[in-house]
Amino acid sequence: MKTRILIIILLAVSFLRCPAQHPPVLKIDSIIAPLVLDKHWLYHPGDDTTWSSMDFDDHQWDTISTILNLTNKDESFFPGIAWFRLHFEIDSSLRNNAFVLLLQQQGASEIFLNGILITNAGKVGSNENEEETNNPASLPRQIQFSDTTKYVLAIRYSNQKAWRYYEAYNESEAGFTLQISMLDIASTIMRYEVLSSYFIFFLFMVFLV
Repeated sequence: MKTRILIIILLAVSFLRCPAQHPPVLKIDSIIAPLVLDKHWLYHPGDDTTWSSMDFDDHQWDTISTILNLTNKDESFFPGIAWFRLHFEIDSSLRNNAFVLLLQQQGASEIFLNGILITNAGKVGSNENEEETNNPASLPRQIQFSDTTKYVLAIRYSNQKAWRYYEAYNESEAGFTLQISMLDIASTIMRYEVLSSYFIFFLFMVFLV
């Protein structure tokens, strides 16, 4: 009887000591339509180039939305520059395929895949003089998956005007949104947006006449 109780206690202690999966891993089984990457992002304010590495230990980082809502926050939450990391795993059917990232942002960014810089939008800076903001909107940035299925997407991001704009115009969202899409799907979306823009311009000119 005592032996059975001891075994139960040891099992209970082992279960309590077993940590939850960290870092959280996003599973991507298929990409039929543009997939919004809005979950499982890890976040740390500040700037350190070692944070781009696939093997960097980020288990103490916070989980947060990339939108970076400044409401009820102070400047220590986002001091103008920070890093985001997303661990994800793709289905084997997606290996060795090209996809595109669709980025919308308020500031500037550098995007790393498994520690390698694959694209940037604007110029990330530690102050307003160094920074050059750029919002590529739906302009696709290519991303190439290799033969592996496990990846880390790391984003170095700055928005040095964030707090000034929040105080002056109540613009609370200082971050970015990111989607991943098949190349042909993104091309179709871009053609539709271009045609829509031409159509709106045509209607505008008709009404002017």
